[in-house]
Amino acid sequence: MDDAWGYYTPMTRQTKPIPWLPVDSRLLGSLFSFGHVRGVARMFLEAEIVLSVGVVGGAVAVALMTLFSQ
Repeated sequence: MDDAWGYYTPMTRQTKPIPWLPVDSRLLGSLFSFGHVRGVARMFLEAEIVLSVGVVGGAVAVALMTLFSQ
């Protein structure tokens, strides 16, 4: 049953972990899976992700410019 009240099928997980990652990679799929988000909520979620990446990128750019401007 998939409706606006939040009922959705459980997210699938990996069966084998990626050996070179320092954390259990089987958890990463469920953390970054937004397939169950629908409608306006998905639009806001995507906007939030884009803006947060921009903030982090801007902070790194300012830090690098400050570091190398001397």
